[in-house]
Amino acid sequence: MQTRRHFLVMLGGVCASAACSSEGGDGAGQGTGGVAAGNVSAVPVGHLAFVSGASAILGRDAGGLYAMSAICTHQSCDMSERGAIASGVVSCACHGSKFSATGEVTNGPASSALRHFKVELAADGSITIQKGSAVDAATRAAVPG
Repeated sequence: MQTRRHFLVMLGGVCASAACSSEGGDGAGQGTGGVAAGNVSAVPVGHLAFVSGASAILGRDAGGLYAMSAICTHQSCDMSERGAIASGVVSCACHGSKFSATGEVTNGPASSALRHFKVELAADGSITIQKGSAVDAATRAAVPG
C-alpha cells in the first residue's frame, strides 16, 4: 500500500517532468487566427520591434516584412517582457543570449535561431502575423511600391 508521502513524491515528479518537457511558448503550430501588428505605413525599412502582447518581433528590410518569435531558444524566456532590441540586436535579459535582426544567434547560451512566422499584408496596409505558420527565415511579405 502506498503512503501519502510516496504518492505526493510521484505526483511531483510527473508534474516536473511535464513542465520540463514542454517546448517553448512561441505559439508556433498552435493554429492561432493571427496577431494584428499595425499598419505597414508605420513600419519603415530597418524597423525591428516587439509586437505588443504577442511574444513576437516584427521587422522590415529591403525584401519586405518578416516576423519572428520573441521566445528565446535557450530557456524560453519571453524577450518582449525580459529583453531589448537595440541597433538591430535582440537581447535576452534572462541569460544573455543575443540574436541578429534576422534571428540568428550571435551570442549564447542559446544555440538555435528564432523561429519565423508567416506575415500577411492586407490591401489597406494592415499587418497580420500568423504564429501558427512557421516559415523559412528568408521568407518576406512583399510591400508594394
